[in-house]
Amino acid sequence: MSKTHLDQKDIDQLMKLFDKIKLDLQDSSFPTRTNRLEAVENMAKVLEIHGWKAIRDPEIWIEPSKSEREEGKKPYKLPFPDAEDISEDKHQGRVEQDDWIADARDQHLINRNINKATRGK
Repeated sequence: MSKTHLDQKDIDQLMKLFDKIKLDLQDSSFPTRTNRLEAVENMAKVLEIHGWKAIRDPEIWIEPSKSEREEGKKPYKLPFPDAEDISEDKHQGRVEQDDWIADARDQHLINRNINKATRGK
């Protein structure tokens, strides 16, 4: 990419990224965590094409309260979970498979997502 305009390669890449972002977020219900994170990753790539920097592993600092500061407590950085930590915790809050039965709405969403993923084939 030049400083003043996008070349054809950048435009083609942006069009693919926009299509992926729309696909990840177009469901009428709340998008899944996977779809949301995939959309964010693609949005970061769009920003990078335009010369922005995207920080994928942000450092999050916890500032102590006023009383904690008076006690001498210092700010500290939260450890960023790695992929293994996230994958171990990905089913948090879900019911076990034995307790769950898909109703008609669930089946409709499952079929729609399969059709979306396979482009109806």
